[in-house]
This record gives sequence, C-alpha cells and structure tokens, in this order.
Amino acid sequence: MNLEETTLEQHLKRTTKVSSAIAGLIATLGSLAVVYGFYYNTQGTLSEHTESINKVQSDVIDIQLKISEAAVFEGVTKAQYKALEDKVNSIDTKMDKMGDKLDQILLKR
Repeated sequence: MNLEETTLEQHLKRTTKVSSAIAGLIATLGSLAVVYGFYYNTQGTLSEHTESINKVQSDVIDIQLKISEAAVFEGVTKAQYKALEDKVNSIDTKMDKMGDKLDQILLKR
C-alpha cells in the first residue's frame, strides 16, 4: 500500500468512528427525550387520577356514613339487621329462580 491509500484508510476509519459516535449521541438524546416525555406525561396524569380517586373515596365514605346514620336503621340491633339482610338475600335468590323458570317457559313456546 502506498502513502495515499494509507492516509485514505485512516481518514475513513476516523470518519466512521466520528459518525458512529455522533449517531450514538443522537440516539441517546432521542431516547432521553422520549423517556422524559413519558415521565412528565405519567406524572401529570398520575396527579389527576390521584385527585379523582381521593374524591371518590371521600364520596364513598360520605355515602357510607349517610347509610349508617339513616333513620330507617336507628334502634335496630346487629342481629335484626343481619336477619333483614338474610331475608333480602333469600328474596333475591327466589326472584332469580323465578326469572330462570320464566325464561325456560318462554323459550319452550
């Protein structure tokens, strides 16, 4: 190889290394930008959702308090309340069975 070919080869190697380094830097910066954008967007929506979750929790607590303090259930013992709950569940099961039987009758026609 002569001097010109050696010089050309060195320049090509150096140019390849520099272009690879620049491409790597650009790829790294692009990746960091995407990650930052995702993080920023996530934090923004996270704070919004946290506020709405806290609002829903406070609404649920308010509703539970209103239900437990309702005049309908004043003076009712836990045993009486449990018996009432059992009766309601029993009625629900019977209604489901009646609905199933009605569906079977209607399907037969």
